[in-house]
Amino acid sequence: EGSVRPVVRVSVYETTSMAYLVGSTACGQESRILKVSRENGLALTCVEDPGCYSGTEVEQLLATVDAGNAVRGGLRQVAEGALLMGCVRFMHGYYLVLITKHSLEGTLCGHDVFRALEVETVPLFHVDALPGGREH
Repeated sequence: EGSVRPVVRVSVYETTSMAYLVGSTACGQESRILKVSRENGLALTCVEDPGCYSGTEVEQLLATVDAGNAVRGGLRQVAEGALLMGCVRFMHGYYLVLITKHSLEGTLCGHDVFRALEVETVPLFHVDALPGGREH
C-alpha cells in the first residue's frame, strides 16, 4: 500500500438523511469520503468509505447520490474548509467544526503548525430528526 497523503480541503455535502465529507489532497487527485447519518440528531454515526477516489470519481459519486435523493431535495454543498477540527454536541445534536481560514505559524519537529483564523460550525442533524421537528 502507498502512503496516505494529507487532506488539505474538506467539502461538506448533505441530503435529508446523510452528510458527506469529502477530504481532498493538495493536488486534488485523491479524495476520501466520510458518511455521517443525519437521521438521529443525538447520535453520531459515521462510516469511512475505504476507497480513494479521483476528482472525476467523486463528481460521479456525488451526482449519483444527488439523483438518488432527488425526490427529497437532492444533494447540496453546505460548507467548505481547510481542516476538520472535529465534532461537538450541543443541545440539539452534533455539529462539525471546520477551519475555513488558517495561516502557517511555523514548524515543530518538521511538522507545520497553523493558526485558525476563521471557524465554521455545520449542523449534522436534520430538523426533522429533532424532538418536535424544529430547531429551537
